[in-house]
Amino acid sequence: MSGKKITSKRVVIEPERSIPVTAKVDVLVAGGGAAGFGAAIGAARTGARTMVVERNNCLGGTATAGMMANLNVTGPHLIGVAHELLCRLADIDRAWFGRVVTFSPELMKQVMLEMLEEEGVKPLFYTMISQPIVEDNTVKGVIVENKSGRQAILSKAVVDCTGDADLAYRAGAPCTVGREEDHKTRPMTLLFRLGNVGIDEIIEYCREHPDQFIPSPYWNVLQKEKKVLRIEGFYDIMEAARKRGELDSNIHYLRFEGVDTENGTIIVNTSRVYDLDGTDAQQLSIGEIEARRQMMQILQVIRKWVPGCEDAFLINSATNLGVRETRRIIGEYVFTHEDAGNKVRFNDTVARLWRRAGHKWLAGMPGVEMHSPDAGEGLRDEAFNQRMKTYDPDKIPPPPEKDFYFPYRSLIPQKLDGILVAGRSMSVSHLGDTWTRGIMIVMVCGQAAGTAAALAAKDNVEIRGLDISRLQKELIDQGVELGEEGT
Repeated sequence: MSGKKITSKRVVIEPERSIPVTAKVDVLVAGGGAAGFGAAIGAARTGARTMVVERNNCLGGTATAGMMANLNVTGPHLIGVAHELLCRLADIDRAWFGRVVTFSPELMKQVMLEMLEEEGVKPLFYTMISQPIVEDNTVKGVIVENKSGRQAILSKAVVDCTGDADLAYRAGAPCTVGREEDHKTRPMTLLFRLGNVGIDEIIEYCREHPDQFIPSPYWNVLQKEKKVLRIEGFYDIMEAARKRGELDSNIHYLRFEGVDTENGTIIVNTSRVYDLDGTDAQQLSIGEIEARRQMMQILQVIRKWVPGCEDAFLINSATNLGVRETRRIIGEYVFTHEDAGNKVRFNDTVARLWRRAGHKWLAGMPGVEMHSPDAGEGLRDEAFNQRMKTYDPDKIPPPPEKDFYFPYRSLIPQKLDGILVAGRSMSVSHLGDTWTRGIMIVMVCGQAAGTAAALAAKDNVEIRGLDISRLQKELIDQGVELGEEGT
C-alpha cells in the first residue's frame, strides 16, 4: 500500500484487510451492565455457549461502575436472576432487603463475576464493540477492538446491551433519541463517595428541619433502624449556595444515596449536566469535565454548610458518567407509560415487573416525569415543593409499588434479525422509560432477551419466529414471574 494514497483532507481510506475470528459462540452479549449480566445468565442457563464483551474491567454498569448502590424496589418484588443476585449479596454482606435494597457495588462486581463463571460464560473485558457483522439483514457477530487488535467474534444470536443500542443502530435498526417532541434527553450525573461523615448529625438535622426534605417513605426505617435509602433535600442550604455563586444554577438539592451509618460514608447523587449527547465521545468528554467541576462545588458546599460533614473527604468517584438516556430502538412494539399504568397484559409477556410510584404521587399531584430533560425543572416546580413541605406521612401512606407487564416484541428491533436489544435502549417511549430503566428491571429484561437468543440459536430459528410459549416456560423455570395466568 506504500504507493497508494489513503488520506485526504476529510477522510482516511482504510485498506481492506482480513480480521481474525477469535471466537465462535451461540450467544454474544454486547455490554456487561445489569442487562448484559441478565442476558448472559439467561442464555447460559438455556444451554448456550455464551460470551460477554465489556469495555470496563467489571460487570454491573450503572450499579457498579456508576456507583448506584440502591434499588428502589422491595425485596419481595425482585424476580429471576435479580432476586438470586441480591440474595447472594445479602449472604456475604449487609445487602438489606426491606422497602428498598441496598448493596456494596464492589461486592456486586465480584458476585456477578462468580455467577457468570459458574454458568460457564466467558467474559471479555477491556474491549470495545466496533461494528456488527451483518449478512442479509441478519446480525452474525461483532467486530471488537482491544489490546490484541481488531478481532471478529461470530455468534448465532446477539443481544445488544450497550445501553445506547450501538450495535442495532450501526446495523441499520431504526432508533429514536430522548423525548419524542424535541429529542432532548435526561441529565447526566457523576456519583461520588464521601467518608468521615457524621450521619447521626445529618439525621438530627432532618428531624429538626422536616420542611427541608422530601419526606421519605422510609422515614420510620431511618429513625428506628438507621437503614437509609436516600436523604433528599437541604433546599435552603442549596438555594443560599446558588445565590452566593457557590453552585451551578441547575443544582437545586442534595441527594445522599447508600448511606452507611456504621462506617460514616455516603454516595452523593446531585450533579446535573444537561443538553449533551451520550452517544458522542466529544460531548461525553465535555459532560465528564462539567460533572467533575460540579462535584468539587458540591463537595465544598457539603463541607461548609451540611451539619456533620465539616471533615468529610472524597473517597472516590464513579468510573462512568451516569448517562440516563440516549437512543432507544423502535422495535416491533413500543412500550408506553399508558401500557404500564393500565397494566396491559401482552400475549408475549416476558416479565411481570414492579416500579415504585414517585414523589409526585406522595404530593397528590399528577405527573410521572423523572429527571426531566429541561434544565432547571426542579427549581421551577414550586407547587410541587410546597405540597411536599406539607406532606403528612401519617395521613398518606408510602408510595405503592405498581406492577406492569413487558412484551417480547419490545426487545426486537425492526428490519433486523439475529439480534435482540435489552437495557435502557429497549423499545419504549420516553415516559415508558420511567418504568423500565431501573437496574433490576433491565436485568430481568436482559434475562428474557438472553434466554430468547439461546432458544433461537438452539432451534436455528429466526428471533421473530420463536415459540413464545416455550420462551415463557423457560423463563418461569428460571424464576421470572409472568403473572397469575403465566402469559
